[in-house]
Amino acid sequence: MLVGQKATSDILEPETHKIILKKHRRITEDAFKKLELAKINAISVEIQDLIGRYLAKDVVDPETGEVIAECNDEITEKLLDEMKERKVEAFEILFIDNINVSSSLRDTLVVDKIGLTQEEREKLSDLENGKSLREKESERALIDIYKRLRPGDPPTIETAIGLFYNLFFNPERYDLSKVGRMKLNHKIGLKGNPPRVLVFTEKLKKEALAAGAAYAGGRDLIDRMLEGWLDFDEAIAYTRNGRRDSTRR
Repeated sequence: MLVGQKATSDILEPETHKIILKKHRRITEDAFKKLELAKINAISVEIQDLIGRYLAKDVVDPETGEVIAECNDEITEKLLDEMKERKVEAFEILFIDNINVSSSLRDTLVVDKIGLTQEEREKLSDLENGKSLREKESERALIDIYKRLRPGDPPTIETAIGLFYNLFFNPERYDLSKVGRMKLNHKIGLKGNPPRVLVFTEKLKKEALAAGAAYAGGRDLIDRMLEGWLDFDEAIAYTRNGRRDSTRR
């Protein structure tokens, strides 16, 4: 991901201290190979280069376990000062260069963010003993999505969880035969760049990849997507009754 970015300071060879790449120069493929040969796996950045970026994971106080900032929050100077004060040693940010990766998914999640009202937050400790604010907000999001997918059905957290499980994690509901269009292209030698298809499956990864999927997996892929990875064109799942659930980028 460093390729194409600009160095915020001179990058020096650790032993000879010779300049590998000057400040403000773009990191090319050749420059990146030189960094690898010099065994440089980290480069310094200016504080101003972090401000305006977005967190890829929650930032947690190492001593108290309190969530200082949530995933997808914007990094501000105030937040950096707070993390420094609480002795947070490292945090991850989303890779968005607006060339190879845009902020569209992140922006959509911000606009569609489902949260509890202040009144609901105050009542949470009385009504939902043992449930954290994050868990309650997750349930609210699941139910809201369920209402959009099944507008005529009465929404409950149990039915919402069941729907998501059947769509993405139930191996008995998958039918990977329709991915065969990519397999057919491969067999007949059809030229062109086929779409990079991601198939959600926990147990049938080999079958999905053999059928032509570029990626196959379950929770591991979802975790990568939540961290900002979007190196695919279409995410699909098939049920045995012929229903197709597909999302294209």
